[in-house]
Amino acid sequence: MNRYINKGSIVLLVIAIATLLIRTAIWYTESRDLTEAIRLVGHTREILSELEAIGSETATATSRIRDYIKTGNEADVTAQIAAQNSGLSHLRRLQSLVSDNPGQLQRIEVLQRELKVRSELMQKVLMLRNERGERAAEATLDEGLTSESTLLFRNQLQSMREAEENLLNERADKAAATSKGIFSLVTVLSVVALVFFGLFAYSLRRNLGARQRAEDGLKEIEERTRLILEQAHSAYIEMDSAGIISGWNRQAEAVFGWSQAEAIGRRLSETIIPPPYRLSHELGLKRFLKTGQGRALNKLLQMKALHRDGHEFPVEFSISAIPLGDTYVYCAFLYDITVRERAQQGLRDSEERHRLMFDSSPVPMWVNDQKTLRILAVNDAVVRHYGYSKQELLSLSVKDVVAPEEIAVLSERAAEIPNVTERFISTRHRKKDGSIIDVEVRIHNLTFEDQPASLVLITDVTERRRAEKELKQAHAELTLSVQKLEQSKKELVRLGEMGELLQSCNTPQEAHVAVSRNIPLMFPGCRGVLYVINSSRNLVEAVAVWGGIQLETPIFAPDDCWALRRGRIHTFERHGFSPECLHRKVSGEADYVCVPMMAQGDALGVLHLEISAPRGSDAEAGKVSQDGLESQLQLAATASEQIALALANLKLRETLQNQSIRDPLTNLFNRRYMEECIDRELHRSARSVLPMAVILIDIDHFKRFNDTFGHDVGDEMLRTVARFLQQNFRTEDVACRYGGEEFVLLLSNSTPEGAMQRAEQLRLAIKQINVNVREQAVGSVSLSVGVASFPIHGSSKEALLLAADQALYRAKADGRDRVVLGVSNQLRQV
Repeated sequence: MNRYINKGSIVLLVIAIATLLIRTAIWYTESRDLTEAIRLVGHTREILSELEAIGSETATATSRIRDYIKTGNEADVTAQIAAQNSGLSHLRRLQSLVSDNPGQLQRIEVLQRELKVRSELMQKVLMLRNERGERAAEATLDEGLTSESTLLFRNQLQSMREAEENLLNERADKAAATSKGIFSLVTVLSVVALVFFGLFAYSLRRNLGARQRAEDGLKEIEERTRLILEQAHSAYIEMDSAGIISGWNRQAEAVFGWSQAEAIGRRLSETIIPPPYRLSHELGLKRFLKTGQGRALNKLLQMKALHRDGHEFPVEFSISAIPLGDTYVYCAFLYDITVRERAQQGLRDSEERHRLMFDSSPVPMWVNDQKTLRILAVNDAVVRHYGYSKQELLSLSVKDVVAPEEIAVLSERAAEIPNVTERFISTRHRKKDGSIIDVEVRIHNLTFEDQPASLVLITDVTERRRAEKELKQAHAELTLSVQKLEQSKKELVRLGEMGELLQSCNTPQEAHVAVSRNIPLMFPGCRGVLYVINSSRNLVEAVAVWGGIQLETPIFAPDDCWALRRGRIHTFERHGFSPECLHRKVSGEADYVCVPMMAQGDALGVLHLEISAPRGSDAEAGKVSQDGLESQLQLAATASEQIALALANLKLRETLQNQSIRDPLTNLFNRRYMEECIDRELHRSARSVLPMAVILIDIDHFKRFNDTFGHDVGDEMLRTVARFLQQNFRTEDVACRYGGEEFVLLLSNSTPEGAMQRAEQLRLAIKQINVNVREQAVGSVSLSVGVASFPIHGSSKEALLLAADQALYRAKADGRDRVVLGVSNQLRQV
């Protein structure tokens, strides 16, 4: 109910209750005063009653004395004495009642004296009655009753009676006034309390209506919020304090693979958090519930999340803790950032490549700030060229490097640079040793560390300028030399890049592709073919073609190429005297060169290029300048050496790898490769919950066969069985020579029944093969086969091989030429 009462209603309720409490307190206080007033009225009435009793007893005593005087009856004397004593008793009672009233106490003293005098008078009357008779006693009594003392007694009684009556009236009036005041005040306060209670009831009713409208609005907002969360592009998850999922929108279903019905009620840590992070999640939740602090709350964080299918992927998320009563509800928004991570990684890789190119470039380069001209980055070529260390250069500005006479125009040039994307400037620089050099500077605008900067590429042209001054007539040759130098640099860079790329290739095919993509960059506009000699060294085959060259046949004999025949570069010019190679079936107008690829004295192939070089303005049409041809021939020879070395290394690597995993006699995989392969297949089968089988094969009576026909025939039988196994099994199956006359077959995704069927087919099929040695049939082959399957016969390499070996042993013991399935783990344990 308290959630429906606002502060105003509470104030009205408090005022109403306070009014009732005040009314009650006033009523209690005034009632106590009224009770006291009523008690005092009763006290006064009791005093008056005592006064009346004193007067009555005094009159009775006097009457009894008169009766005695007349009759002489002793009973009257006794009654008189009793009345007299009763009056004295009432007087003592009266004295105790007025003990708090000094005036009344004085009057009582007077009454006590007068009562004593009256008692003496009665004694005297009694004596006179007995001694002198009735008349004397009556006369003495009348005289005494009319005396001043008797009048004083009566006056004192009357005074006390009047005083008490006045006091009684005063106290009665006060009690009546108090009673009336209490009634009026209680009535007023009751009315006020009723008014405030009415206001409270009205306020409560109004608040209830407002609360109902607010709740309706809240329900509408909650429904709108639910729809927004359901349509949100980010995954939204709610979790209670126990770590149980209580909210899961559609995007969460798409991101994590769990439907809403499946996810709600599950533990969050077991649903979307990878196992390595679950303990940290549980500890963080407990720490927050205990301390109210959480390191992951209200922050944008990244972590790995777990999909329903088991793969992990990066997410970005934020968590908020919402108090709900004495507990919390945790709300999280999550975004799958897999694509963004890949893009960022690609950007980082690109930046790293550009950084490496910048650092390793032979061209001196630096980056400087466009405003302050401070040098921000330099490459190794700048350090070598200017003589400064890298730390010294980074502490300088461009003004410290340019020649003194160039400083004046440096500021003007710097102001113009931001307005153009690229600029070429000829200027002069100063080295650390003070020497001045002429340089040509190429400036590109870029952004470096979030500030405008310039990339400066520097070419030292000091020698060229000096040569221009000294030999004006050699200007054309000098320009050509510079161009050749730049071209050589580019060619060297490209040659180095191609060599590095070739060294990174894992297969000859990758190397072929690398050559076809890099050679056209080294020889722009040239078409070409890469030929490789086959392993039999009787044919040369085209493995890469570029530039759109058309080949009539991609294969030719080694003698068809003059370069392979002579063992050196062969150049053909259509106006020259060199013969044309026979592998060019259709003669064209283009000149070409064939470069043999030699490695360690052996020819591996031919690099065939239809080359061209810059022609001089006065050269004969169709003739290539000799200098350009020589430079391209030298570059082609260097490229051929790199290609040949890379292909030889790949061939050697492939040969060594085959030798390490192949049996030299049967060309099957050897036992070491089998052990590696079976471990890999076991892990794959366990992870994928798929069966696999191991077949162990032994050639029956091989020793007797070997002893009878000799080891050469035995080796031929092993090769025959190996070829048969290679021809009769799937590509994904692995056939190995286990040792001696034993072979092992690994069948992935194969049930025990399927393995038994394959083994039986193999056993029957091999009987159809006759081993012939030197055109003489030496007999057919029979096999004993043991089969074991994962996981029925074992879950480890050793267990499977042991089960297959035991099955093979039983096959031999039962008469050979048969297939036996291994015994399961449970039966072996029994």
